[in-house]
Amino acid sequence: MERLRFIVLLTLFFIGTQTIQSQTATTNSPTTTTNENKELLNLDHEDWSFFADEENKVYYIDFESIKVNLSDIVVKDEKNNIIFEDEVVHLPVNTIYELDASAFQAGKYRIELRSYTNSFEKEITIR
Repeated sequence: MERLRFIVLLTLFFIGTQTIQSQTATTNSPTTTTNENKELLNLDHEDWSFFADEENKVYYIDFESIKVNLSDIVVKDEKNNIIFEDEVVHLPVNTIYELDASAFQAGKYRIELRSYTNSFEKEITIR
């Protein structure tokens, strides 16, 4: 009897896990938008977490504290050239993303966190 109870509970756990994963996949599915409709927001005033390990040139972005699901991360130099791009739509919403900037030259950069509806930006300086 205990073994049957354990099997039933285990089965319900796996069904619940699959349901949550399918809901997450639906939430992260792309929607069609145009670049003209995207709103650019400055993250300095948003409730989000951005931690810098400037000594090692690594930046940490806490996805869970951002109120939207991100689609990609783009880093642009001072001339607005894209020097790094990573699609992050497949990552869990509670990810701590590590952006390794050790290969970047000294200078100012703009990190853009993009969702399907808007974009957030953060200025950084690499020394």
